[in-house]
Amino acid sequence: MIIMLGMVNFAFLDSGTGGLPYLTYLKKKNPSASCIYIGDTKHFPYGEKTEAQIIENACGCVEKIIARWNPHTVVIAIRFLLLHWKNCAADFLIRRL
Repeated sequence: MIIMLGMVNFAFLDSGTGGLPYLTYLKKKNPSASCIYIGDTKHFPYGEKTEAQIIENACGCVEKIIARWNPHTVVIAIRFLLLHWKNCAADFLIRRL
């Protein structure tokens, strides 16, 4: 399936490949769903970054994903962000206002 701009149901953002099983599961449950998977290899490894750097990088990636593909759902598969989701969500929302 060729994914055109603005035609994605789900966008997965990961710092590597750990989220691929979730994408695979989603596709098994909903084969017609259009999905993209973005592995943020530019900023990998995240373990060497500060919290502020990780949040900044992830927010930038999500903004680019939304601008390019306008997905219905963005799945964050970055463990650090999941552990610190309140700070990340607040930072993202502040940036978007």
